[in-house]
Amino acid sequence: MLLTINSVLFYPIPNPIKAETDYMKRFGPIIIIPSVLMAVYLWTMAPGNFWADSGAFAASNQILGLPYAPGFPLYTVLGRLFNIILPVEPIMATNLFSAMTTATAAIWFYLTIRLFQADHSAVSQTSRWLATAGTLAAFLTIPIWQSALRAEVYALQLFLSLLIIFLITKSSFSNSQFLKTRYLFVAIFFQGLSFTNHSLLALLTVLPILILLWQLLKKIPLQNFIKTAGTGLLIFCLAFSFYLFIPIRANQNPSINSGQSRELSTAYKSITRTGENWRPDLPSAEPNYLNRTKVVTRFFYTELGGIIL
Repeated sequence: MLLTINSVLFYPIPNPIKAETDYMKRFGPIIIIPSVLMAVYLWTMAPGNFWADSGAFAASNQILGLPYAPGFPLYTVLGRLFNIILPVEPIMATNLFSAMTTATAAIWFYLTIRLFQADHSAVSQTSRWLATAGTLAAFLTIPIWQSALRAEVYALQLFLSLLIIFLITKSSFSNSQFLKTRYLFVAIFFQGLSFTNHSLLALLTVLPILILLWQLLKKIPLQNFIKTAGTGLLIFCLAFSFYLFIPIRANQNPSINSGQSRELSTAYKSITRTGENWRPDLPSAEPNYLNRTKVVTRFFYTELGGIIL
């Protein structure tokens, strides 16, 4: 049916059988990769609460609460949608949310590899299956596999980060200035959203966006420079404004209301983790940035080291 619609609306297909084979070669891995990963993730998924954070996220998703700083508003709202759609217990719905977002993130990983393959080598069936095998190997490494089995924000952040990287790569490989700008603006939008999911890990994709934005802006006149930069900033602020969910929801007094962020000032302290020092029952304290840098470095090494290797 798709082939018939394609031939009537767009162009005649002289050999429908060959066209159908080409479709399967092109889109087959996109179907196979998440299907295989979901089968593995479901087979090994935590049957319930995995650790303290999992319970906090599952409970917050169920009631649209505000978990510990920085609040994770995007994760909470999307998690609530999963709770509504899936007829299972809240903890299982949140675990499935992680599995599905991780498996879907593999598509962006695969498509990014294909962009590099198409740019540097002839497109072949062998290169497709090599990209497929590489994607499956990456998404079955222990750090990614573990985040897919439990209620955690890392799975959604991986989805957003890989989507941003795909859009950046797509933009850099495009020959048209219009396409370069369009893909970059979409990447900037999802970059703003990624900050509302996990503000620390969102920093990983900021630098390539800024580099690509500068490469784009330095080649255009000053008037277009200001217009393009202003549009990009506006798009980012629009996505980043999702953080307003925190003070709005805090004023509705949900059962889980970490930080009591009813005003913008207290919401800012909660988001930046400077007001409650990561615990709502402690008084305000200035953070130890040297110690925090050590913690972040150790986090990146333990969580991402295996993937990078």
